[in-house]
Amino acid sequence: MKINEILKKYEEYKKYFSSNGDYNYCKSHINVLRRYFDKINVSTTEQIKDDFVMNFIAYKKILKNSINTINKEIILLRAILRFKDIRIPIFEKFKKISFKRKSFNLLNMEQLRRLINYYKSKDLEKPVNLTSYLVFYLLLYTGSRRSELINIKIREIDLENYCIYLNHTKNNRPRLVFYNNRVTELLKKYIELKPKREYFFYNFKKNEPLTAENVSSIFKYVKKTLKLYQYSPHMLRHTMATLLVENNAPIISIQNLLGHASSKTTDIYLHMSVKKTKKDFNQYFPSQI
Repeated sequence: MKINEILKKYEEYKKYFSSNGDYNYCKSHINVLRRYFDKINVSTTEQIKDDFVMNFIAYKKILKNSINTINKEIILLRAILRFKDIRIPIFEKFKKISFKRKSFNLLNMEQLRRLINYYKSKDLEKPVNLTSYLVFYLLLYTGSRRSELINIKIREIDLENYCIYLNHTKNNRPRLVFYNNRVTELLKKYIELKPKREYFFYNFKKNEPLTAENVSSIFKYVKKTLKLYQYSPHMLRHTMATLLVENNAPIISIQNLLGHASSKTTDIYLHMSVKKTKKDFNQYFPSQI
């Protein structure tokens, strides 16, 4: 069967039956797979040989791709083939390449204070400043991903109960997230800038919903302005989770807020929180020893 046809059919399927985030993720990796098949002159599934996986891994390592990315693309290709009920032994036998998980980057309290003071100094009557502030605030408080944030619709925000229903998530599992009531008036003000729009976050200059690229531009600008070494949307998600751990939130609550399918994914925040570990040591280790 022709590979390009399979890739196209799967991409169409994801477009109509997946969240925007999941679709865009699959589309980008499908394009990578499509280019690789073109490079090695393989156009049908019958041409895929037993050494395909090893050659693909070697090729991706030359490109300095992470082990995590390589695993995801091989597993995605297996899912695409299964979508057409094609079982190729080399993919069916594939087990994830083990790798040492990297630690994640966090914002410390000093950096958070700098960011908060930065936004306090901005004129929030200007739509561009208010957009930037609410992007920062909701990413930090809700722990949402960038793709989840830009897909929030106005009707999914419960202003009375200070919560947001995230319907478009990475794993297609809707979840409820929360924010502090102090920002409610700003949320209302932001909605009133263009009340009849569908999506909450908006690029008022271009008169269109905010895009992932717009969010990246906001972070690049703030990072440069404050001379931060690192600053990204996902750092706010990690920071939110770690702050919850350090304040003794139950791991199941953190898992639900982050939308992790397994608590094992959330457990990394327990292992990475030095402050929490030190606090537990001081609390539980016998002082008389």
